[in-house]
Amino acid sequence: MASRIVDEEHKADLTKSADSPSDAAYVTEMQFIIDFQSKLLELNTIEEIHSFLADKVYELIGEGFTVMATVDEKSKQLKTTKFCGASFFDRIVGILNRNPLETGFRFSDMDRYVEETYRSGKFQNIKTDLHTMLCNKIPKLLCDQAQKLLNIRYIYGLGLVNQETYFGGLTILTSKDISPYAKTIEIIAKQTTITLNRIRAEDARKKQSVFIQTILDNLPIGLAINEIDNMTASYHNKKFGETYGWPNDEIMNVPQFFKNVYPDENYRNEIVKRVMTDIKSGDQITKSMVSEVNKKRRKTYHQCGEHSAA
Repeated sequence: MASRIVDEEHKADLTKSADSPSDAAYVTEMQFIIDFQSKLLELNTIEEIHSFLADKVYELIGEGFTVMATVDEKSKQLKTTKFCGASFFDRIVGILNRNPLETGFRFSDMDRYVEETYRSGKFQNIKTDLHTMLCNKIPKLLCDQAQKLLNIRYIYGLGLVNQETYFGGLTILTSKDISPYAKTIEIIAKQTTITLNRIRAEDARKKQSVFIQTILDNLPIGLAINEIDNMTASYHNKKFGETYGWPNDEIMNVPQFFKNVYPDENYRNEIVKRVMTDIKSGDQITKSMVSEVNKKRRKTYHQCGEHSAA
């Protein structure tokens, strides 16, 4: 199957009729890639994406065994997460007397040539044996026996790499040369890597957001974020309401905040004027409000007590 890089021009070719066997093969290949990308966008977890890539590559080559491994950069460890080729898997477990899904590998255990092959991000025929691929964790005699009985003549590898970040790798064990599928596999692997990078970035942003939110919620000082356009508060931390002696849900509206906290109309107007002057001057944290918080706190609590009694 002759492979070509997918772009808008090539996608447009799918609308053309296939006039020859090579054209038909090309259309089939392009449709496979486009369908892969479409379904990939529906997945939301790293586990789903790894599994999907292994399944689709196995579907593409039609035989052998595909293996997906994820990586933890902190612990520098690889963990096998997906096997495709059920009968093949059962046989290899029986021969090796070990479930590869339960075996983890550290980068330091890997053959340097094998590691560099995966980190290159290119689909390559790895010139090595099963024993080396398994980081010498399983006796060579058993590995050689498995490779012979299962007719493993080729071992291919492709790392999922984006801007020097290694997300894991795809390994293919097969009895036939699958180099004609190389470009197709590289294309869908690249699509997978981009998706993995996006999901990890989103996860990192969510964790950062939770971290920042926790800090803001537990600050020892009152904090509010007000929308100047509609005069409502988009955020109050716990300490804010405590500082002014009002529940946060009763001071979410800025005019209502001033009315509740400063019941004396003349004094309230004075404070509002000073605050608005500070805002217009460009002070994001108004000096007048900062000074008033401590200066008028006891008075505010007193007024709040009067309000409650009323």
